[in-house]
Amino acid sequence: MVINEYVKCNSCGTLINLRAQASGSPSPFSIDCPVCSSNISGIMDEQEEQTDKYFGLIDITNAKVVNPPETSDSFYSFELSTEFLTRKVIKKDNTSFELTPFIRNAFTPLTTTNAIQNAYIFYNYIADHKWERLMNLIELNINGNQKYIIDPLNNILKESNSALKKVNSPLEITVALHQILLTDSGLAFSFGVSELGDYIKHAKILVDRKKEIKNYVINNLATITIQLKDFNQGFIKLISEFASLYQQFIPVIAFRSYNNIDELDLDKLGITTLNYEQINSFYSHSYEFILKNLDIIFVLNNLFSRGDASKYPHGKSLEQFNKISAYNKISEMISSEPFSRPLKSLKNKIRNAITHYDVSLDRNKQLITYQDRKKSQQLYYVELANLCLENVSLSFYLNELFYTLEKFQSNINNVPFNPELKGIFTDKA
Repeated sequence: MVINEYVKCNSCGTLINLRAQASGSPSPFSIDCPVCSSNISGIMDEQEEQTDKYFGLIDITNAKVVNPPETSDSFYSFELSTEFLTRKVIKKDNTSFELTPFIRNAFTPLTTTNAIQNAYIFYNYIADHKWERLMNLIELNINGNQKYIIDPLNNILKESNSALKKVNSPLEITVALHQILLTDSGLAFSFGVSELGDYIKHAKILVDRKKEIKNYVINNLATITIQLKDFNQGFIKLISEFASLYQQFIPVIAFRSYNNIDELDLDKLGITTLNYEQINSFYSHSYEFILKNLDIIFVLNNLFSRGDASKYPHGKSLEQFNKISAYNKISEMISSEPFSRPLKSLKNKIRNAITHYDVSLDRNKQLITYQDRKKSQQLYYVELANLCLENVSLSFYLNELFYTLEKFQSNINNVPFNPELKGIFTDKA
């Protein structure tokens, strides 16, 4: 069902229609008046009036609510939806006929598959306060406070999809929390379940070559212990930020699950409910996180392709490699080596423009221009959201690699593990 609200710009009096696809979640928006460019923002959400519930405008700035216009009066119309990509602003009147965002997507994979339902699993996990509880347990584990985790975690495991149903040791806690993160939360749908399967397959390569990896961990145990804690803290901080913005990504997550973003006509379609400042900031943070932790891929490629963790691509030594800037290390990666991944979502010019606040915006076209020195690059909201999701995917790949090293570290430190899983090096773990 579509709900129509009408508002007038406080500055120039332009009539604006907010055409929202009703849903069970809030629809925030930030638009510019098409005539005077005043920014108008607000929220449409479900409300209660006595015993009735209805979906409507609950907050707005720089505009006031007015009655629906006469049939012949023209107005500018913006579509809002937290589930579907929507058409951008158009001028119309009440004689114009339009399909709703839902009907427009009827009989496409978006409505005939579980694309939207899957995208909402993590949203509901957050709304039910399960994410908040999981983050608390993960942070306690990172900080070495396992004694406060066992009882609440064992209660969660009773209804979890985790292969572990009871934990007693620090390693068991780590494995159980990792499995809950991937199987219960629904986060895997944000970047693709098939991608996660591929990441787990890559991590299993380490298990298949236990001897080399175990020797590497033994010889670098102190350094790896520090790296693991630093990575885990950074990863959880990044994913928590993603969780706080998750609703804004849902239309792109749902569409990505069955189609390619490149096939969209982004001159016409977009996400009116996206806050570009927040998504810009998240892109920058995810970019920095990935570059900071990218060395693990090189180390593993060195071990598996050159037989020595210190032998880098193109004949470079560790000392020579460390002199290369974080971003330029990307060009050193050899795509055919086992742990290499495509890194096309890491756009240096975009990150530089965000860092130096050299960004301009056309809200109604949903088009962002990033200026880096004398060169510029433009992205639509949908493209920026897609880059962020690619970075989330890369972050989970790195997490799988570090998690596997952490299991080796625990094994070397003689941390006990639940015998039900036949040791720590299993597909289930």
